[in-house]
Amino acid sequence: MVEYTVLRTASLVVLTVALTAAPASDAAEVYKMTHADGTVTYSDTPQPPADANAPVQGKAPAQKKAPARPPASPTAVPAARPPVPTREATPRPPAVTADEVLELAGLQTQLQATPARMAVEFKPRGGRLNAEDAAALEQILARHFAAERLYTQVRGEFSRRAEVRKLADVAEWLRSPLGAKIAALESAAAVETDAQQRMLAFAPGGRGGPAAVRVAIVERLDWTAGITDGALESTLAVSRAMAMAINRALPPDERQTTAQIERHIQELRGQSRAKLAQTTVAFMLYQYRSLEDDELQQ
Repeated sequence: MVEYTVLRTASLVVLTVALTAAPASDAAEVYKMTHADGTVTYSDTPQPPADANAPVQGKAPAQKKAPARPPASPTAVPAARPPVPTREATPRPPAVTADEVLELAGLQTQLQATPARMAVEFKPRGGRLNAEDAAALEQILARHFAAERLYTQVRGEFSRRAEVRKLADVAEWLRSPLGAKIAALESAAAVETDAQQRMLAFAPGGRGGPAAVRVAIVERLDWTAGITDGALESTLAVSRAMAMAINRALPPDERQTTAQIERHIQELRGQSRAKLAQTTVAFMLYQYRSLEDDELQQ
């Protein structure tokens, strides 16, 4: 449950950064025209050269004389363009990776205690397995719930699903004073051996328990982030895998069909949702007990 709290809390931080800058438009070209009679005009488009023999309005055509230096034909001379203000390029910060975000969230620390907790949770109670089957189950638990294996799986899934453009925002949040404080609280609760017992005092409705306003904030956080639902689906997936493994270890005449196992899993879903929601809220109230209400609101 702690692991899902970390990832779901990080996923709440969706900071929309819209930094748009319209490109500076080019200044229009201005052309200066000097005509044969000495007049000057300006235009935004280049003009064709005027006929050197064309008469100037208001004057008689001149008599032909010995070849002389012809008058300069009008030429388009671009006027000096006003300088466009330049902005110093801001260096881009290095891209944030999924590994950096998971490290800031303290995921590896939290996963260290997971194997033992999961092993206790999923071991059959009441000595239903003989020594050989119990040993086989121990190997399965060690193989599937090893901290390194879990981290590799979470890292791969997180890297695949995370939006690159949002990683920087999440990292910024986790580096903030409040984000770092929350990550530290989650890591501390993950390694506590008696956290499950101590959280009972924070269960809603209990005598001397948390105020109704605080409970409402945490319940909204649970609903918004989907912590209970995510934990339920993960628990059912693990339960399904464990049931299959145990079923294969049973004698053939005691094994169940896949349909029977799936029916039990769906029954477990209906029975577990409400209780898991209560446990999730109680654990979050315990885990975030040192946060102020306004910090939880954030």
